[in-house]
Amino acid sequence: VDTTPAIAGSVLDIALDGIGGSGAADIDGQVDAYRIRASWPGWRDAETGLTRVEWALGTSAGDTDISGHWMHVRRHTTTATFTSSSAIPMATTVYASVRVWNGV
Repeated sequence: VDTTPAIAGSVLDIALDGIGGSGAADIDGQVDAYRIRASWPGWRDAETGLTRVEWALGTSAGDTDISGHWMHVRRHTTTATFTSSSAIPMATTVYASVRVWNGV
């Protein structure tokens, strides 16, 4: 039984053609009105490993008003790109949020 929480890493917005994971470089803005790329290096659980990873985009931390919902990715994935069918509002701060589950 895993009685400890997962260890939180970083959440970064990165260039669309940028390297993700531990080599990711955080940037201050995206240049594409339809796509945002994020990376979350360092999230882990030493006891049982991560069993589920989700990420979302919103106008406040933990919100999903840009992505529409939490998006599931493979548990070893540390980088993903969101593509919107409509333009993401320019001059708006967009937060990438990550949540993980560990084995129980």
